[in-house]
Amino acid sequence: MRPLFIVIGGIDGSGGTTHTKLLFNWLRNNQKFHNKVILTKEPTEGKIGKLIRQYLKDTNSNSKIDALLFAADRLEHNIKTLIPAYKEEKIIICDRYIESSLAYQEAQGLDTEWLLEINKNILKPDLTIILDIKPSKSLKRKDKLQDKFENIEFLKQVRRIYLKHSKRWDYKIINSDKDIEIVQQEIRKIVIKWFEK
Repeated sequence: MRPLFIVIGGIDGSGGTTHTKLLFNWLRNNQKFHNKVILTKEPTEGKIGKLIRQYLKDTNSNSKIDALLFAADRLEHNIKTLIPAYKEEKIIICDRYIESSLAYQEAQGLDTEWLLEINKNILKPDLTIILDIKPSKSLKRKDKLQDKFENIEFLKQVRRIYLKHSKRWDYKIINSDKDIEIVQQEIRKIVIKWFEK
């Protein structure tokens, strides 16, 4: 079996966490993949990931420092989890990855090429799926605002960047303003199609 690295991303409230878990459970319940699937996320639960979560609560944090912290967390994630799992030919399902950093940090005015440079030593996803939804709808899904990125104007800009980047990096775009079951079926179709290649 070939390894597969799937990333699911999108603006806050698009359903990424829900759909990574649903996809993980669906694949794990398949006898063929049962012991071959791992679920992970960014920021991670490691020391740097926990620091990022604290740091993002500060509305005055510096965007370049944010970017460097995310890149450090991602590199550690690669070294400890992603690369070993990929070498073991696992199916990796990740809730957010480099695509989120590029969108959110470019929306803060950072240069895409610089962001790519600080993230150059990472595993490239085989499939990146972006759950697309209007920010006015995504924010209604959130119980409470948790960090500096959760405001409508900023998320409009992030969404625009995701859609722009989808052309450059062949992200698969799914409208996530539908019932969870319909969105999940669309995600599964993309994954099945990848296995059939």
